[in-house]
Amino acid sequence: MSEKFADAPLTASAPRLPARSRVTTGTWALRFIVTLAAIASIKCFAAGEKTSPGVVPTISWSGCPSEYPSYLDCGRLSVPLDHKCSRPGCRQIELGMVRSKAKASKPVGNLVLNPGGPGSSLVKIFIQGRQDEVVGPKLLHSFNVIAPDPRGVGISTPVRCSASLYNSRIPLYMTSEAELAARIAWNRAFSESCVRMTGPVIRHVDTISAAQDLDYIRKALGDEKLNFMGFSYGTQLGSQYAELFPDRVGKMVLDGVLDHSQLDVDGLMTEAISYDDSLKGFFKWCNTTTECALHGQDISTIFDKLVNEANEKPIPAPGCLGSHSAKCAPNVTGYELIMNAQNDVSEPPLWRRLSYSLREALQGNATRLSTQLITNETASAFSHTAISCLDAKAQDELSAGRSLLGRLMAARVLAPHTRGVSETLQIQTSCLGWPALAANPPKKLSRERLARTPPILLVNALHDPSTSVVWALGVREQMPTAVNIFRDGYGHTSYWDYGETQEAIDSFFIDGRMPADLTVFKT
Repeated sequence: MSEKFADAPLTASAPRLPARSRVTTGTWALRFIVTLAAIASIKCFAAGEKTSPGVVPTISWSGCPSEYPSYLDCGRLSVPLDHKCSRPGCRQIELGMVRSKAKASKPVGNLVLNPGGPGSSLVKIFIQGRQDEVVGPKLLHSFNVIAPDPRGVGISTPVRCSASLYNSRIPLYMTSEAELAARIAWNRAFSESCVRMTGPVIRHVDTISAAQDLDYIRKALGDEKLNFMGFSYGTQLGSQYAELFPDRVGKMVLDGVLDHSQLDVDGLMTEAISYDDSLKGFFKWCNTTTECALHGQDISTIFDKLVNEANEKPIPAPGCLGSHSAKCAPNVTGYELIMNAQNDVSEPPLWRRLSYSLREALQGNATRLSTQLITNETASAFSHTAISCLDAKAQDELSAGRSLLGRLMAARVLAPHTRGVSETLQIQTSCLGWPALAANPPKKLSRERLARTPPILLVNALHDPSTSVVWALGVREQMPTAVNIFRDGYGHTSYWDYGETQEAIDSFFIDGRMPADLTVFKT
């Protein structure tokens, strides 16, 4: 659920990227794949390669393209398309990854990362030289940091869908059965494009399959135990790995915790209320900080009024016209404004930018809050949808849609500023009518199995707008060895704030010092 890695610059013409579905793949991935083709055919990145089960997995490491950081190695690993296949000749797919070798003469070991999403390409972040946005200098010094793209993401046999259909802007927020029927019909058409363009991989990008891939990575690295740090959605990947392979867990940190056991109503309402709480924090900051472009004004009332007016008449986004018409939507509805503001609300250092974006929208220019249009068929938004829908509960689409309308009615009362608009809403709406069968529906983790793991560190901000602290406490109840620490502040995840919380996490990985359970850090 984390997408902090492609923020728009602070300019009037910069469009807002969709919250938490913003990292896309393009020519960078093609160049990387071409480089790997020097040691293996490009066809290795599609389903169809044949390998006998039982073969010890091997990562083929090589140098990366010359334009990428010289300290990185590029690698590929074959894994089964379907981990249930045990016969000889099971179809294989390729995972792409990069490695940043430890600077220390005696590394502590290997550390595997996942930045969230689902759909975020960790490879892209590293080859752009932005790895310090994901992992701190102490860990980069002490560990060989392994950055794989999960199956269906980035350069790892990515999900492919119709960008033009996705950009048609069917409303995310529904208030009537007519809108519900239109949304289901659109979902069917869009998902059919994904099935047609992706092929059999589309049915095997669930989190359980990705967790089994992690164990292939562990084996290929030659490690008895997996050291892992996951953020946001990466916490679900980590917790499900721990459930599957409790005896193979090394040091594990899960930051910005997802609880995959929730009912749909719990997931939507909890995130809606948490986002509302953080938006109130932004309003308070605006009222007390002169850096806010709307300082001294009743910003909560202004925000609600702006949303209502934009739903009646979308606000123009002139920076998305002319030569920029293919980059972002030409106007912004109120619900789009709420959705796209969540990214900046998730990072307090961006609150100043958000205040200027809102001021410009009040003046009739919502360019900075416009949704970025997708220009390639392997965008992270497509992986996000495919993975999320395979992890959803199988249910009748019309009945599920009517239940969703009821949840939104309640959200408008309990979360009056955000009204239920959130990534959870995006997932629940997008999965109505998804054709692939649910492979990993929500369920509680096995306490019996997880009791066999070493202590796992769960980290959460007390005011996280995207992954509520309630979810971290819910996972704690399912994980007997869990140790919870908290950051008393706003923002999605805590490690990236480079404060006391990061120091505690670094210390745990490097020296094995586990912080006291229920510690609350200021930074």
